[in-house]
Amino acid sequence: MRFAFPFAILRLLRFTAIQGTCDTRSVAREFEKWNAATMKPGEELPVIREWYELTTWLLPKISKFPRDQKFLLGDRLQSLLLDVLDLLIEAKFRRDRIGVLDQINVQLEKLRFLLRLCHDLGLLQSKAIGDCTQRLLQIGTQIGGWRRASESRERT
Repeated sequence: MRFAFPFAILRLLRFTAIQGTCDTRSVAREFEKWNAATMKPGEELPVIREWYELTTWLLPKISKFPRDQKFLLGDRLQSLLLDVLDLLIEAKFRRDRIGVLDQINVQLEKLRFLLRLCHDLGLLQSKAIGDCTQRLLQIGTQIGGWRRASESRERT
């Protein structure tokens, strides 16, 4: 069922291209159907869900950076956000996840410094930095708890 989404969207885009119209509502409807079919409520770990929400909240702000900073700091921030999402998903499925969780902590620290740099350069407002820092603190706490729980499981 997971692989139905790209084909459904491609069929829809092909159909709209033939007609000469692009109906974004139809594309959004197809996406919602696919998302509802593949993601059941409560299936995702809370830390992954929160990271996903942080990523979807921060990416539009990064896209508004001035051109000279968008390709330097913006690309680096986007890469870090997506790398952490990849690592979180990897940690979810691995037995020996302590090393992956340590990598996530390093990536979070890099992200904190880059966000501080963006604030100091005037690319992000104080309110946005405050919200982002609060979310990062919550996520970091969850990752720390996940790491401690994984350590105690490995010891037993």
